[in-house]
Amino acid sequence: MKPGMLEAFPFEIVIIDDKFTAFLYANRSARHNLGYSLKELLQLSPAEFFGKQQSEEIYRRLTPVPAKEKSRPPGIEVIYRRKNASHYPVKVYFKHCTYKDQDCFMATSVDISDRRSHTDRRAIEHLPAGAVVASRSRIYINRAATLITGYDGRELDSLDQWYALFPRNVVNDFKRRSKSDNCAAPSVPAVVPIATKSQGTRLIELSHHSIDESMSIWMFQDVTEREQLQAKLRWSEAKASAVLNTVPDGIVNINREGRITSFNQAAENIFDYRAEDVLGQEITLLLPGARRDRSIGRYLQTGREGSGGKSREAEAVNRRGETMPIQLTVIEVAVGDQIILTCLIKDLTEQKEMERISRLHSDEVRQYHEDMIHISRIMTLSEIATGIAHEINQPLASISTYAQACLQLMENARKRDGTFDSEQMQKALHQISRQSHRAAAVISHLRAQIKQREIDPIPIDINKLIEYTLTLLQGDLKDQNIILQTALEADLPAIKGIPIQLQQILFNLILNAIDAINSHDGKQRCIKIQTCLINGDSVRISVSDSGIGIAKADRDRIFTSYFSTKASGMGIGLSICQSIIRGHRGTLDFNHRKRKGAEFYFTLPAYDSVRERDYADASPSSEPVS
Repeated sequence: MKPGMLEAFPFEIVIIDDKFTAFLYANRSARHNLGYSLKELLQLSPAEFFGKQQSEEIYRRLTPVPAKEKSRPPGIEVIYRRKNASHYPVKVYFKHCTYKDQDCFMATSVDISDRRSHTDRRAIEHLPAGAVVASRSRIYINRAATLITGYDGRELDSLDQWYALFPRNVVNDFKRRSKSDNCAAPSVPAVVPIATKSQGTRLIELSHHSIDESMSIWMFQDVTEREQLQAKLRWSEAKASAVLNTVPDGIVNINREGRITSFNQAAENIFDYRAEDVLGQEITLLLPGARRDRSIGRYLQTGREGSGGKSREAEAVNRRGETMPIQLTVIEVAVGDQIILTCLIKDLTEQKEMERISRLHSDEVRQYHEDMIHISRIMTLSEIATGIAHEINQPLASISTYAQACLQLMENARKRDGTFDSEQMQKALHQISRQSHRAAAVISHLRAQIKQREIDPIPIDINKLIEYTLTLLQGDLKDQNIILQTALEADLPAIKGIPIQLQQILFNLILNAIDAINSHDGKQRCIKIQTCLINGDSVRISVSDSGIGIAKADRDRIFTSYFSTKASGMGIGLSICQSIIRGHRGTLDFNHRKRKGAEFYFTLPAYDSVRERDYADASPSSEPVS
């Protein structure tokens, strides 16, 4: 017998041990009418409450009735004594029952005085739940029951009329329960349909309690909306389950203890487990490194995931114990006041195999491409020879000029007294040496292009490369009265490239600027070289001159092979420069500045960004669960 079920009863109910020596429980009505608190009543003995003689008489009349006998003892009229010492007559019905696994008597009392009868009816009338008190001759229905059923006491005055509101199977169950004499198994509230006066069907939660052989009480409340909401919830859960089972990715939910609470159809296919095999198991069954993972491990420790649902690669284990690569995405999901963790799992086994095959194929294609490039370089030997002639023409011309200057110095010395200016001679010979080294470097590089498939690029400090290149051209600039200005931004990131190729580009652009200045009669003869960082990951190098500029008709063809604005030019210098820059993943372009000459500039990616891009192309970044 559960005390909570008896609290709402308007009748006085007390429970006494089977030896009739102590009170075990009293409901709210008994405590209110008797004036005792539960603690005070439990401290009384039945002899103190009923009086010793009356207590012994009651116990004498009860003991001949076995606990399991189905017949009921008749009601016993006794006198209750209140705390204030007043008395009132009641008729008490005793039943054998169990309370907290202890055999005992439950005493249900009815005041047989007129005042108490009115009090009982008023108490029933104001109950928040519907109540129908049924006797053999008629029933009493309270206000809450009238609101639920639509019937009042004049329309519903017999038990048959009350039964008529329910389906036949429900009525048969009611009748079976009403004949039961086992108070240790009270009526369990059941949700049943009831036909209301408006011909509508409502769902009520109904419980039946037998007072004695002639009286019982039905208590109920309308739960139609509650049941509808629960039905919608069950439908939503079923719908959500159906949706989850159609998702191609595995979905595994875990709780704070790291145990699996949900396992969809895709997860079953990935891991070869049935849902019932893994529900309640630890997530480490599927992800051995889960507790060391930054998202899952943090959730198990703090209840929050905190990584923002980022995907990464991990390793999982299927039912056969095989390790397989997966893509793991961990997301927090709020369910009421709880946070659960949803693991989205995608099997990468086939993808990894395809990537392996693709890499093999890419290696074959790359090898074929390199072979074709090598063959192409050999077949274009004549074009390279032309390039050699173009590139070494300037250093050879410089060597010739300085050699003629040396001869002239010696001739002048012979005509005079046989002595000559050793400083000028040393300077000229030094320039001849530099220009010869430059020509040798060009030839060595072009030879490497023919014999080697590729020269490995290295990190380069572009500012230092520019400074070194300018030392080789200082003599030419000074002799031609050209002012050199530099604006090299400090702390530039390194670029990835081949130094001799980039130096070749700088030579071409500076020599072209010198030619542009010499073909112009402007008073200002200036070349400016600048470097700067753009977009945070690229270095821009520009060569500006104060020369004649670029004619509008020539701008679209300036990078075309064999196009030149010079009378003796071959037209391949800028074309070669553009090819080299493209090979360095950069761009080469120009700006025409009206009446201010031209600016040629090229941009190259910083070494770190090139390295990251190469790494991304070779192997996608991942963060496996360790």
